[in-house]
Amino acid sequence: ASFVYPLTRESRWETLHKRRSHTIRQAVEGYLLSNSEEQFISINYLEIGAGTGDTAERFRSDSADLNVKVGVTEANPEMRNALARSKIRCVSLEDVPEASQQVVAAFEVLEHLLKPAEFLELAFSKLCEGGLFVFSTPNPLSLEVQILRQDSSTLDQEHISVMSMAGLAIAATKLGFKAVSYTHLRAHETVLD
Repeated sequence: ASFVYPLTRESRWETLHKRRSHTIRQAVEGYLLSNSEEQFISINYLEIGAGTGDTAERFRSDSADLNVKVGVTEANPEMRNALARSKIRCVSLEDVPEASQQVVAAFEVLEHLLKPAEFLELAFSKLCEGGLFVFSTPNPLSLEVQILRQDSSTLDQEHISVMSMAGLAIAATKLGFKAVSYTHLRAHETVLD
């Protein structure tokens, strides 16, 4: 938060955050807006584990025509300080009402949790009916992991719950999610509704 992100923020804005914003925007247009009978005055977007908040800010910037209202949560105190420096309001997850968000996002979060199924349940509870959950997480069955094995950067000591796509699909389906898209990028970015 203090050293690496400030040095790479501009290039990440034009690469990583632009790609994520595009993925979210496509999901909103392709699934949320096209499959809804409601006309949304605004899109409530909650990003859990937002880090510096750049993906949320990029999505808001790229989707000004959709009147996106952004909320972010972050457990890491260093990242919360980075959010404050960027003037991005961080909210407590407990203060976000149930069934209030059209989009919930979590990028590179699931693999850091002891109980990812509980996290999926929490994300589901924050979504309104027909809402979207957009996330990315490392793929333990990727070609990189299969070839590099222990030398792969995908599997490290901080990644304690790396789940296969099949495992994620089973856990999510039990909670009521329906997979609507799988986009294979450098990391899996998946859209569930």
